[in-house]
Amino acid sequence: MKGLKTCYAKLILWLSGFVNVIVFTLTGGYVWLKSENDELKQETKKVFIVVLIFICIEAILSIIYNIYSLSNGSSDFYKFYRTMTTLVSIAKIITYMTFSLIAVFSKDKSENKPAEEKEPANETK
Repeated sequence: MKGLKTCYAKLILWLSGFVNVIVFTLTGGYVWLKSENDELKQETKKVFIVVLIFICIEAILSIIYNIYSLSNGSSDFYKFYRTMTTLVSIAKIITYMTFSLIAVFSKDKSENKPAEEKEPANETK
């Protein structure tokens, strides 16, 4: 991510979180370990929390569906499950799109310096 503006690095983090957990693990891990920019590390934490929330929601829906299907569930429940899955997918798209746009268009503290550039230390005399 050297030479990349901070806003674009944030966008890459959000897109990787939307695409797949493994992609985010690789991208977010690289940013977390290699970047010295605290703003990017904070954004990585935000993406990680959002990814975990959606993983938990999808896991709960999956567990409920599998338990109910073992008990010879009705077609009404399947319709409810499909509706909930669709609503979660729409919420996921809206959430990631919103946070991506906020990351790109927000005023950066580092004023869009390259992601790997250090901010000067405040020296008091």
